[in-house]
Amino acid sequence: MRHTEMVTSKTDAGRPRATTHLKPTSADQAEAWSSGRLAAPDQVRPGVWSIAMGMPGLVNSLMTVIRDSEGAVHVIDPALDTEENWAATLTTFEALGLDLADVATVVCTHLHADHFGLTQRFRDVSEPEVIAHRIEQDWFSAGVGNPQQDRAADLERWGAPASVRTAYSEWQDAEPPRDAQFTADRLVVEGETIRLGEHALEVIHTPGHTAGHMCLHDAEHGLLFTGDHVLPTINPGLGLGGRIDPNPLAAYLDSLERIAAYDHAEVLPGHGFRFRGLRQRAERLGAHQRSRGQAVAHLVEQHPGASVWDTASRVSWTGGWEALGPVERISALAQTEMFIAAAQA
Repeated sequence: MRHTEMVTSKTDAGRPRATTHLKPTSADQAEAWSSGRLAAPDQVRPGVWSIAMGMPGLVNSLMTVIRDSEGAVHVIDPALDTEENWAATLTTFEALGLDLADVATVVCTHLHADHFGLTQRFRDVSEPEVIAHRIEQDWFSAGVGNPQQDRAADLERWGAPASVRTAYSEWQDAEPPRDAQFTADRLVVEGETIRLGEHALEVIHTPGHTAGHMCLHDAEHGLLFTGDHVLPTINPGLGLGGRIDPNPLAAYLDSLERIAAYDHAEVLPGHGFRFRGLRQRAERLGAHQRSRGQAVAHLVEQHPGASVWDTASRVSWTGGWEALGPVERISALAQTEMFIAAAQA
């Protein structure tokens, strides 16, 4: 089976939680997310659908499909490359009266497997133009597209017990082979416009989750595609895009402040459900990261010289430290290292 490992680690995913400041704009998506099921394809605007795709351990990822007035089809953030997701894509396209041969564009907000995974499947059928941010392609092409690869040295530096390092190595060895190749046809940067028929998407560079993460603003239709930058119930992991960005936390906080200016738009995130209330959600995410940083700084003061592992194990992670899976724990350790460095600066 063709399969690409989930590399977008949302450390605080845990169980979806209610958020009083959000206004879900799709009752079915919100209910499905809270109950752990996949929602039916959801029409956002005429010719625009948000499609919930399978995502192990995280309920869903949301793929957007747009059919423009000329009949061309455009895809934003294709999901994990699994046989189940491809079968769901075929079924959904047929139900919506779409033809795979009409797929003209694939846009990836960032190069994590749950946001580009099915790209090659579309390429095999219709040869679409594939678009990503220039920075994402740079680090992906440099061989660091999978932030979970070659973590043995990191785990040793972080002070992880030998048993944990062995278990992680065995977990990696047991994973199906990954297709780590990705080459976009067009590379974009801040301020450029991606035209998908009558949909003009403004590129907003929002580093933090990855160094080249981008959000996309469709001003005419009042939509903002946020990838993993802003999610309705999850606190996104940071620094999961190679080691190009020297300070993912600072970059993320700055990106949150900038994206809050688009509060008027309806948000189509990479996971969860579509919603309104972007500014309040961005403020809450920023407050969470600052609070986490303060907690780590306090632990550094209390336990000087403690390893990253020991410090991270004392942090109150959503769902609990022991409940974190291999990918989530790597993200937690990486973020703790960042907070320790900030506290000691």
